[in-house]
Amino acid sequence: DVFSGMFIGVANGAKQIGEALTPAAEDLEFFPTPEDLWDDLSSSHGVYSRSCLKTLIVQFDEDPIDQGARLARTLLSAYGDEATSTNSTEAKVE
Repeated sequence: DVFSGMFIGVANGAKQIGEALTPAAEDLEFFPTPEDLWDDLSSSHGVYSRSCLKTLIVQFDEDPIDQGARLARTLLSAYGDEATSTNSTEAKVE
């Protein structure tokens, strides 16, 4: 059958497209993991925390997944006086 052969060809093509566009499961994982990132940020010697000293943290009132306060506390505890001695301005976004 012409239609049967065409149907099989279209189905195989769709399968190949789906496989090409679907990432492998390991590619969907965060790196570093969220736990590793928080551990790194907690240390003043961490790779990520060293570049976060002068980071502007914006926090929104209606954001249930916001972690700005946690990030601020983590960086302040990792750097202590060094973080608070920089010029900072607070802005509230509504």
